[in-house]
This record gives sequence, structure tokens and C-alpha cells, in this order.
Amino acid sequence: DIDLHVYEPNGTHVSWYNMQGISGSLDRDDRSYNGPEHYHVPSCDTLERGIYEIALDYFEGSYPDIATVQVEAGLLSRTLEVSMDSEDVGTSSWPVQIANIWVKNDERGGYEFEIFE
Repeated sequence: DIDLHVYEPNGTHVSWYNMQGISGSLDRDDRSYNGPEHYHVPSCDTLERGIYEIALDYFEGSYPDIATVQVEAGLLSRTLEVSMDSEDVGTSSWPVQIANIWVKNDERGGYEFEIFE
């Protein structure tokens, strides 16, 4: 059971215990150990500018596990394979940050996105 966590630019922490953020929401807390879990921003009306932090928490499972994380922002897409091991469970290092999405204004008054680790 690897849980998805998203920290929105305003500081809201979206995860299994707070599934609704200001910008977006988590669709479910999958406990079947197979996922997926999705964080989705439904509209540009709620999209905040700033950095969205994507993190994982290895809640329970058979070590080690590989989490496949697909990050999509605008026309950008990146797939990350993240190894999760026993040291990632229940320690001060959780949730483990794996990627960031930077949302900023473009020249036309729209949005520009950058994905970085």
C-alpha cells in the first residue's frame, strides 16, 4: 500500500486523510496494494501557480516494492520508477518526495509547466 501525497503551493497536504485540496483532489485511497491513486486538478479556475510537491508513503507491503508514478502537467509527461523499501516505512523520512511540478504564467496569460525531481 503505497500512498500518494501532494503538497499544493498554498501548503494544503492532499492524501488519504485529506483527499480534497484547494486546486485538486485525490480520487481514492487504494488499499488493494495495486493502485492506482490519482491527484487531479479539474479546471484552470482552481489551478494555483507555484510548486506542487509529489511524494509517496510506503504504508504497508512486502519489501521492496516499485512504485510507478506518471506525472502529467499540460503537454508534459514523465514516468518515474521509484523503489520503496523498509526504511521508507513509518520513519521521519516519509512521505518520500519524488517530483515537483512548477506551474507559472506564460507570455499569453496561460500556464507553463516544468516537472523536476
